[in-house]
Amino acid sequence: MLHATETGTPPHGLLSTEHAARYMGISPRTLHNWRWMGGGKGPAFVRVGRAVRYDVRTLDAWIAGRTYDSTSAADHAALKAA
Repeated sequence: MLHATETGTPPHGLLSTEHAARYMGISPRTLHNWRWMGGGKGPAFVRVGRAVRYDVRTLDAWIAGRTYDSTSAADHAALKAA
């Protein structure tokens, strides 16, 4: 499910916390902590009954919103958010 298809397209649909974490290259615990802290720290998620799911498009947009071309730009953005 997480691997690009033979045509090179990314996965789509809703991912579990574990799969979303793997997709992002972080630990599932980090996503869990971001959900509990709230305040926009992590990507938005979807509740399906008791299950937590992440839409791949939302993850991609969240990652794109945190893409910088230098460390100083990232540091400046972090200071503005605090």
